[in-house]
Amino acid sequence: MGNRLNEGRENWQEFKDDLLSSLEERMQEWPLLGDRHQNSWLATPEGRGFKYGAMAAALAIIIWLAARKNLEPLLKGIVRKGMEAGENIQSFFSGVVEDFQNLFAEAQFERTKDILDKEIACLLNRK
Repeated sequence: MGNRLNEGRENWQEFKDDLLSSLEERMQEWPLLGDRHQNSWLATPEGRGFKYGAMAAALAIIIWLAARKNLEPLLKGIVRKGMEAGENIQSFFSGVVEDFQNLFAEAQFERTKDILDKEIACLLNRK
């Protein structure tokens, strides 16, 4: 069992090493992801630089500004429906709570009534 476990670990390590070396070779072939992270202080170890993040942020802002006017009625409708659903859920649960409170009060009344009936019966039997 121990030998098979060691063989499995060795196979996994070989597979992992082969995969990583293959990925490194392929990254060197791509001009945008090559060996950039060693040359630029703005680049990340993954090969993507600060300027790509800045461009993505600028693009997101531009898209948001253009789409905001069209999305505003949709978002207002979604929020309105969500608020209505919240109110409906709240009223449902308040009704459920009220029903349980009524059941508890009725049970407490019945219990108190039974206790009083027993005490009255005991007092009447003594006389």
